[in-house]
Amino acid sequence: MKRYEPDEHTFPAKKLEHIFDAAIRQILQRGAEHLSLPDVAAECEVSTAEMQEVFPSKRIFFHAILHWYYVKFGRQMRSIINMHADPFYALENALYEFAELCLDRRKVGISLLRSTVMDFCFLDNELRTEFMRYNEIWTELVREKLHQSETYLGSPEDIERLVCYFRMVFSGIYELAKFNVPEDDILASIEIALEPLKTRLAPGMR
Repeated sequence: MKRYEPDEHTFPAKKLEHIFDAAIRQILQRGAEHLSLPDVAAECEVSTAEMQEVFPSKRIFFHAILHWYYVKFGRQMRSIINMHADPFYALENALYEFAELCLDRRKVGISLLRSTVMDFCFLDNELRTEFMRYNEIWTELVREKLHQSETYLGSPEDIERLVCYFRMVFSGIYELAKFNVPEDDILASIEIALEPLKTRLAPGMR
C-alpha cells in the first residue's frame, strides 16, 4: 500500500485537516464505502483534480486520514508523557490532554472519530494492521513510563495490568466525549481514575 506523506505545497496543514474532518463527517453520515472524494473536495473548496492528484484512490485517502490523526495525537501524547519523570504526573497530564482533544473533536462534530477510523480500517487488512500498530505505539508510551518506576509499582506483571487499566481509561474518555457527557464530569472521572496509580506509588515518590 502506498504510504501517505503530507505535501504542504499542494495542501497546507490546516487545509489537510479541514479535508480530513470533512471526510470523517461524510463517513459518519454515509458509511466508509460511500465516501465521495469529489463531495469532500466541494465542501472544502478545492478542485477534484487536486484531490485526485494527492489521493489517487480511496484506499490511499483512508491511509492518509489514519496517519494524520494518529501522528498528530501521538506526538502530543509523547511530548506530554516525556515531559514528566514522575509517572503519576505524566499520565495525569496525558489523560487531561487526551480529554481536551476528544472534546475539541466533539465541538467540530466528529466526536466519533475513533470509531469512524475503525470503520474503514477494518474494511482492509493492511489498514487494519496499520491501525493496530498505531494503537500499540500509544500503549508502549504508557508502558515505558510505568517501567521507569518499576521499583515503586511492583512486578512487571503488576505494571502490565496498569498498562491495560490505562488503555481502558483512555478508551473510556473517548466514549464519554462521544456520548456528550458534560466536560466537568469527564474531568472529575479522570481524577478518580488516577487513584489506582496514586495508591501504588511509595510515599515520597510524588
